[in-house]
Amino acid sequence: MKKIHNLSLPAEAVSLFFFNSKMLLVRMMQYRFNFIMGLLVAFGFSALGPLAQFLLYSNSNGYPGWNWDQILLFQAVLLLVNGLTDILFGSVRGTIDNLMERGEFDRMLLRPYPPLMMLLTSGFKPYGLGTVVVGTAGMLWSVIRIGVPAGLTGFVFFFIFLLARILLQAGVHILYCFFTVRWIYPMRLGEITDKILAYGNYPMEIYPIVLRTLFTTALPFAIACYWPAKALLGPVSWTAFTALGGTILFVLVTVLLWNHQLKSYVSGGG
Repeated sequence: MKKIHNLSLPAEAVSLFFFNSKMLLVRMMQYRFNFIMGLLVAFGFSALGPLAQFLLYSNSNGYPGWNWDQILLFQAVLLLVNGLTDILFGSVRGTIDNLMERGEFDRMLLRPYPPLMMLLTSGFKPYGLGTVVVGTAGMLWSVIRIGVPAGLTGFVFFFIFLLARILLQAGVHILYCFFTVRWIYPMRLGEITDKILAYGNYPMEIYPIVLRTLFTTALPFAIACYWPAKALLGPVSWTAFTALGGTILFVLVTVLLWNHQLKSYVSGGG
């Protein structure tokens, strides 16, 4: 059996992700029309996001401290990060649900890779590509209109917070896998987590100070979109790094929970 050393885990994870993604694309391309239509639908649905923001902004007092061009940038960043996380982890929930419902999770324990690596690297969902395209186009348009006031430093912090957003999504899926293995069918947990994460889809200025503090510390939803957008628009405050620390802590806790559950796992019928 192949032995995986800790130092080689990142490289093995990347290789396994691309292998699983390739196999999924091969299967999906057997029905090319469905695949292409899925991409077009995702593209069109994502394009409605900026339109909805425009209607909301133009028929209200807008968001405190944000003009229309900045909101367009915010929406573009939101689409980009949602598309990326969908590409990377969009199929994780379906994978763990099927494994547990069919009683096939035990087979994963016999494979040479850690089960959590197997789950996270099987999350490829190509329909997120349409969202990424729309988000990238929106960002380019916004940058052309207003530039990047933060300069090169802004781009550096943008990519740091973008990686943190991906890390946060990984933690959310690890938590979902933990509850699924523990309860077999965790009811509407996926819907609940989506609703909670949606709090990060808006500028933090719309929330009361208590929630704003909570969303930038213990529940770092601000890392979802607010801080990546803010990084491009100007200097970020120290609370941004509090959200970054909260994200890392959250992921570490979810990994510890997963490892604890795995040690006490006695199969679906146990």
